[in-house]
Amino acid sequence: MLNNLVLVGRVSSEPRIKIFDDGSKVCNFDLAVDRPFKSQEGTRETDFFPVTIWQGYADAVYTYCGPGSVIGVKGRLVTHYQEVGGVRVKSIDIIGERVAFINAIPQKEKDIKNIQVDDDECRDINEAIEKEVKKAKKKEVKEEE
Repeated sequence: MLNNLVLVGRVSSEPRIKIFDDGSKVCNFDLAVDRPFKSQEGTRETDFFPVTIWQGYADAVYTYCGPGSVIGVKGRLVTHYQEVGGVRVKSIDIIGERVAFINAIPQKEKDIKNIQVDDDECRDINEAIEKEVKKAKKKEVKEEE
């Protein structure tokens, strides 16, 4: 079985970071992803996904991204269950494991130091993103014809 996803979109909320007592870091933000097809009205719809990133990539996203930044996220889905008003509710979260910065737009100075992102680790996600971009461009050309 394989639990793997690749999303390319725009950061739609200011990234929020939390640093725990043990020094680990987590960054949460929303990613706006356009659907690859048009609706019956001829417009593209957008989905908004909450994303959670840990450790070095959390620093990098928090420091270098703001609303409007275009990034690629490679990660996995995680299922959680919780009781809400006596009803068991299922939620699915996106855990980002790697990030590719396509067009980062920092919104303000942030004081996180020692950002550690291994460029070699980005190679896999960059290749996956390039494939998805090529597919999307081919679909757009076909739709225009």
